[in-house]
Amino acid sequence: MSEAHCNKLPQRKALGLVTHDNTGGPFVVECQGCGEVYPSFHCLGGEQIADTGDHEDARCPHCDQIDPEECDNAALAWNIQQLKINELQRRLNAADQRIDELTAQQAESRVITLSGCEFTEHDLLHTAVRMVTGTSRRGTLRWVAMKDAFCCGSGVAHALCWRFGFDPDETVKP
Repeated sequence: MSEAHCNKLPQRKALGLVTHDNTGGPFVVECQGCGEVYPSFHCLGGEQIADTGDHEDARCPHCDQIDPEECDNAALAWNIQQLKINELQRRLNAADQRIDELTAQQAESRVITLSGCEFTEHDLLHTAVRMVTGTSRRGTLRWVAMKDAFCCGSGVAHALCWRFGFDPDETVKP
């Protein structure tokens, strides 16, 4: 049995799945206010009201519409998810293309001989970006340290960090 057909409600919710067989638990909701489609566990509200035994109304997290209804249009739910999958695939393809570009740039890097040792420009820059240190005892943002080390502007400092796979906003220690 695949995870999609799991009948254990806590496990199903942890996986972000909704019910498919009317066994209770989360279900697909379509808001009549904004038209968004999402799992019912994303709804706001629904908490118990003090000691009354009653619960407050569920609300749409996007437009605050009260009591969004269960989506009975399977095609709509499918299409919403497929659009999300398509967007993730587009972003993944763009990331793969960027990795290919960076790999090609690395292959085109010139070789420099220093004190009888050969280094590629790529390796030297990568090491400099990786080893840059901050100037403050509390740490310095990597892009600021790069800007100081290379005497360049913030745009070039950010680009160097991203090119070599480092977060420009990460804090580096002295």
